[in-house]
Amino acid sequence: MSSEFTAGPQALGYIYQIRYALFQLLSEQEDAELTIEKLEDISLEVNGSPYEILQLKHTQASSSLSNRSLELWKTLRIWSRLLLEGKVKVSITRFMLVSTSKASPDSIASLLKPNDERNFDLAYEKLFIEAQAILSTDLKDDTLKKCCEDYLRLSDTDRKFLVRNTYILDCAINVHDIPKNIQEKFFTAIRREHRGAVYERLEGWWMEKVIKHLGEKSDVSVIARFEVEDKIIDLAEQFQTGALPVDFFDKVPKIPDDAEQRIFVIQLHEIELTSERIEKAIQDYYKAVEQRSRWARDELLFGDELSNFENRLVDEWERFSAAFLEELMDTQDELALKQCGRKILNHMEFDTDYLRIREKVSEPYIKRGSFHMLADDLTGKPRVWWHPLFMKRLETQLTEEN
Repeated sequence: MSSEFTAGPQALGYIYQIRYALFQLLSEQEDAELTIEKLEDISLEVNGSPYEILQLKHTQASSSLSNRSLELWKTLRIWSRLLLEGKVKVSITRFMLVSTSKASPDSIASLLKPNDERNFDLAYEKLFIEAQAILSTDLKDDTLKKCCEDYLRLSDTDRKFLVRNTYILDCAINVHDIPKNIQEKFFTAIRREHRGAVYERLEGWWMEKVIKHLGEKSDVSVIARFEVEDKIIDLAEQFQTGALPVDFFDKVPKIPDDAEQRIFVIQLHEIELTSERIEKAIQDYYKAVEQRSRWARDELLFGDELSNFENRLVDEWERFSAAFLEELMDTQDELALKQCGRKILNHMEFDTDYLRIREKVSEPYIKRGSFHMLADDLTGKPRVWWHPLFMKRLETQLTEEN
């Protein structure tokens, strides 16, 4: 729904800030650290000392950076206040205005672009003249005047240093193109068909990192470049031959209200598993469901790979169950049958690490959740079961219902 009060552009601006921060940090020196909304939209520092601050402006409509552009003067006001308050050292700090707008020809902004036509001396003169002109003009909106007043409060020396160290990057990469640029620049060691999936996971991790960083009581005061590099290496290893990404080991899955009615849960109650173990089993089941869906969505599985994995699980269950049931000698003792079911389940959950969908995929919830999926066939005929008489009882119940 469109509205004159829509928050769309503002929300897009926040996403741009977060994505650009990742893009920028990966472009910095090895020991760089980054903060968001501390001194500026983005600030970069080493050992707690800022060396570059960035103001970001993302506009959806085509716009230009003219000599009276609010983008330009609001940014200069922010930086002037930082200097007046002594929060940054002007002589050693680089000031960057990153804007998707275009600098108007022969404008102040065009003189401060990082190219061969850069002329900060002329820009300094024009800024002073423009500020004086704005202050002498009768404007309905005095925002520009306030910006100029703060800029002119700086000493001549500080203003010159500020302009000398100011760089305006116009026509900057937009929010939609940042993912592609990160993939092309930093994922050279990752196969092209996997780069999108790797980036998606990296951005999810980055988003959580930034949220923690922005929290009022956060202990994440800075985000270091090496943290991002380590995460990329970790993700790259998950996409190597013999591996698959493991995305949900530390996530709490969304569990529907009717989970207790599923056949695999009924099976666990049949062998009197504790409520704690049943809760864990439900989590493993839904984690495995979500993980398989994500693998399929990212097209990471080959042909019959998933069905072959399930067949191996069923084969192991059949072999162990048959061997264990030989010791019961057709007993009808309910306590012994439940104990038998728990032992079979325990073996499948804890003693079958060799059963993996791929050699390097060792996260237990994948195998455990897969066993519970096999125990949950909605047609009424699970492929595995724990209580030795479960299937007979289920078939009897289905016959009676029909």
